Amino acid sequence: MPAYCTLLAKLCLIAALACAIGPAAAQRTSAAAPPAAQTTGPQRTVVLGTSGFWRMHHTLRPPLVQGDGGLKPVLLDKLKWLNGETPAPPPDWAKPEFDDGSWGRFPVRREASTPYLARLCLRGQFRVADPDKVRGLELTLAYCGGVIVYLNGRELARGNVATDPAGMAEPYPPEAFVTEMSTLLSALDKPTVESQRRLGLRLRKLSGVIIPRENLRSGVNVLAVEMVRAPYHKAVVEKSLRGKNPDLNWNTCYLECIQLTAENADGLVPNTVRPRGFQVWNSDLLAGDFDLDWGDSCEPLRPVKLAGARNGTYSGKVVVGSPQPIRELKATASDLKGAGGSIAASNVRIRYGMVWGKEMLSVPGFRCPSPYPAQEELFGALGETPPREIPVYQKPVTPQCLHTDNQPAPVFGAVCPVWVTIRTPKDARPGVYKGEITIEARDEKPVKVPVEFKVLDWTLPAPQDYQTWVEMVQSPDTLTTEYGMAPWSDQHWQM
Repeated sequence: MPAYCTLLAKLCLIAALACAIGPAAAQRTSAAAPPAAQTTGPQRTVVLGTSGFWRMHHTLRPPLVQGDGGLKPVLLDKLKWLNGETPAPPPDWAKPEFDDGSWGRFPVRREASTPYLARLCLRGQFRVADPDKVRGLELTLAYCGGVIVYLNGRELARGNVATDPAGMAEPYPPEAFVTEMSTLLSALDKPTVESQRRLGLRLRKLSGVIIPRENLRSGVNVLAVEMVRAPYHKAVVEKSLRGKNPDLNWNTCYLECIQLTAENADGLVPNTVRPRGFQVWNSDLLAGDFDLDWGDSCEPLRPVKLAGARNGTYSGKVVVGSPQPIRELKATASDLKGAGGSIAASNVRIRYGMVWGKEMLSVPGFRCPSPYPAQEELFGALGETPPREIPVYQKPVTPQCLHTDNQPAPVFGAVCPVWVTIRTPKDARPGVYKGEITIEARDEKPVKVPVEFKVLDWTLPAPQDYQTWVEMVQSPDTLTTEYGMAPWSDQHWQM
């Protein structure tokens, strides 16, 4: 998890500072491009799709511009930390046995939308009961840059990527970057017939990739997709109005939509909507959880792994979900035991996620639909006790949400994150301690979640000995808005 947390933090900073090089958020795709690139008919079964969940690994590097003298990176003087790069995935990342549990798990459109994205690796899983019964398995993608597709570790197809391992997609023509008036082309400009045609050049397609049945195997199959960037044309430098910084107003490494379809569901289990039954799945500590999330039935329930110093407090989480209301949810912790002794269950605090707050997953006015098929709600608060009943979050599908051809209707459900927080005793011995969290609900079989906590050989000072400086800005009007109070009333002053 630490490597992914570092990456996620950098992605957040890159998004906040994107104005240094141009409005990258204007991606999704353009007015000329349709909201989906699928050509399959509604009678086909979607096995994996854009609205489903994928494991993702982002590799970030400075953007590259193709000039007369070759490729040149975009390096910033004031924000030099952006000139570095994050690690690539391990060489065996596309193989089915690779452990991707530390990767982010999101719908496709929650990918990082930034010109710093050099490589995006995705892993989707589906289960095959009988390969001989599967008929007409076919893959279709729409993307920017280039793509390489693997099935169970073997390359299946590629689009707009040369066979040499240069790590770059085929360049775009100049028309994809400039208007007929030789100004920089933007999806936010007033549309014309010619601008729509030029914007449409940015979206590439890989259609009708047939997957032979002999490439399938009984059990879980892994479809791995590798997106690689294309260089920017020199026009982004020559025509930029932002001084020496190129105007990179779209991203050349981006997956717009993907569908793996079959003639019917015979011999396989689609993995595109919430499955049946009571589920518990792992969730990254730094990733927001939403009421439309669901667990992947092809993934095992992994241990909640934590690490930290003595006298500190550390958290992890899992998420509970079901297509039916969840009643009388309860999570209890056991003692954690290791070679150095034990950490009592009284040091483990359990809390439950509640719908509250917002996390912007789409940008109004930028043609950026939500990555979910309906409007998502963030679990932005924690409570000490869960509600007696967690309802199914049923909601309408709106134009602001994801829509693709042949997209399966969402299966709504009851969802609740469960947070595990461990307070490490000051006298705990270093080492690994193991225990479990038992999650129960009425009429459901209890689920035991393993917990592994690594205590480091270092002790934090007591909180009263900390020295810190916090700059805060008081905003009294937000209190009145959030709690519906009269401004400057007695209740307002009390709050």
